[in-house]
Amino acid sequence: MLQSSHKFLSCLLLGSALIVAGCETTDLGTRTAGVKTLDKSSSEASLEYESDKIEKKVAKSGARIRDAELNAYVSGLVDDLSGDYKGELRVYLLEAPVFNAGILPNGAMVVYSGLLLRVENEAELSLVLAHEFGHYYQKHSLEQQAAAKNATVGNLIFSLGTLGYGALLGPLIAYGGLMSFSREHELEADKVGLQTIGEAGYDTMAAISLWKNLSEEKAASSIKQVRKRSARSSIFDTHPASVDRLKKLQVDAETWKGSKLEEEKYRRLIRPHLKSWLKAELGLRDAGSTLNVIDRLAKNGKDLGVLEYSRARVYDFRGDEGDKALALTHYLIAVKYADAPVETWREIGDIQSSMGEKDKAAKSFQEYLSRAPTASDAAIIKNMIQTLQG
Repeated sequence: MLQSSHKFLSCLLLGSALIVAGCETTDLGTRTAGVKTLDKSSSEASLEYESDKIEKKVAKSGARIRDAELNAYVSGLVDDLSGDYKGELRVYLLEAPVFNAGILPNGAMVVYSGLLLRVENEAELSLVLAHEFGHYYQKHSLEQQAAAKNATVGNLIFSLGTLGYGALLGPLIAYGGLMSFSREHELEADKVGLQTIGEAGYDTMAAISLWKNLSEEKAASSIKQVRKRSARSSIFDTHPASVDRLKKLQVDAETWKGSKLEEEKYRRLIRPHLKSWLKAELGLRDAGSTLNVIDRLAKNGKDLGVLEYSRARVYDFRGDEGDKALALTHYLIAVKYADAPVETWREIGDIQSSMGEKDKAAKSFQEYLSRAPTASDAAIIKNMIQTLQG
């Protein structure tokens, strides 16, 4: 059993690797709980000072997810799992449609909405949180700076400074590329990370399911570059799993095999965000990937109104031959469920109108107005109905 002060010795396999070319391994030990850097002139102190400034910007970011219950839930998981380090870490949830998370040297952790959308339960989320705590505990950012030839604190600060408050792919990719860690760091963390969540009672096979799901999503991508490697920043992208490494994960997962998943609880907390997070995915212009995510979210038969609406939006947005008909089919499926967004009826009317089905379109628009009489576009829709009926 691990001592509480060593509960999270390091990060999981689920992380960035391949340290900057020309680097050597440098072990600077681990953090002591509750102890700040004493030497204020050190590189470590410089990183923490700059991280404090960055954290202030992240805290004020318009990209932050302000859901109090969801924030408390994720922060609570970090506290519960971090042993003697409870209270040292601050969690910021940010809107960005990528599977990623990160932690600054001062203990400020960010988790992106694209990750929250893709993990299926509390066990999978805990794996990622363990990964990020590991970087903090093992001083990986400082070790990277010490090991890399020609590296400077400024290089690291640049990478940290791109984190999160732009919510754009460019800054996220910059962060993922510059703040990467060695294969040794990752291998060391695999076993300890799985042991940690196993001792907390979680099903460690979540590590395998998470890898499998993301691998399948990448294979389903509509973007050739993503299918070959990945055009998006992800803690999985910079260090793909080898067959041998996945086998080792399987062995270690069997060694510390808990049973807790907490699927229903997790889904309840992210349910209010499914529509907006999936809308953000459209901006990536990767229909294959987004449809794969929707398929996984729909497999338990929950939230089908929102999910079928979102599926229809993917087809509508893609605009390939036959996509309008596919979009209409799935909008019509969506309205069979109580959780269908009110906009679904408007979208149905738009497509029916474009197909020349005036009577059907007018009825769909009328249904939309009956459900959203004070909608900002109500006057426009009323005029459209009059035109269709004229």
